[in-house]
Amino acid sequence: PDLPYKTTPGRVCSTGSTGSRKHLAAARLASARKDKPPFCSAGQCTKAPCGGQTCIGTKFCCGNSCCELNELCCEVQTGGPAGGAACHKPNKHGTCPKGCPLCQCAAPETLVATPNGERPIASLRRGDLVYSVHQGELRIVPVARINSVAVSNHMVVKLTFEDGRQVRISARHPTGDGRTIGQLAPGDLLGGLTVRSSTNIKYDQERTYDILPTSDTGTYFAAGALIGSTLAEQSEPLPLVSWVLPSSSK
Repeated sequence: PDLPYKTTPGRVCSTGSTGSRKHLAAARLASARKDKPPFCSAGQCTKAPCGGQTCIGTKFCCGNSCCELNELCCEVQTGGPAGGAACHKPNKHGTCPKGCPLCQCAAPETLVATPNGERPIASLRRGDLVYSVHQGELRIVPVARINSVAVSNHMVVKLTFEDGRQVRISARHPTGDGRTIGQLAPGDLLGGLTVRSSTNIKYDQERTYDILPTSDTGTYFAAGALIGSTLAEQSEPLPLVSWVLPSSSK
């Protein structure tokens, strides 16, 4: 019959000389899990943080939960308040889910180019049509996802272009060509528009907004400038070219 066992860091203990191979293997996996650093955050790998609860058998403590052996202890950033460590299934690469650390995004009044003229990003809904770049061409595509995140004590970058238009977007928001909004300086080009000034300012709204167009780049036009989406999977940066929008989109 199967024999009871218990595990301690670094060793496997059994009440019999042979015991159950199934239990022994599970115990060794648990021991290995406890011996190795199963938790990484901010470039440092340590033991998983534990809220103090007791995890039975092969489970291990992670924050306020007990993870199974096939789970990872991760802090998945969402752009909102930190949720702390929690159990997550590995993604297809065998690592923690990507999350959305950049999801503090654009101000609600940010004007997005659509076939029927520009619309505030906060008014867009799933299925609405917007302009994007898909397969190297300017296309009209539906919005696949929308995202809104509550923020507090948030800073954004106020970009002013040479044509006088302005946008307020978080510094780490992607541009679509491999840069971030915070890296832009006066004189830089953003989707054909020249940046006149870039200033960090305190954000005076309660939420930020982002959308994900159905395209292979996930890009869209904000105040006429092509920017990326924090909701998009990583893709090859677009070349620094000028994209001319139809007059009906403005």
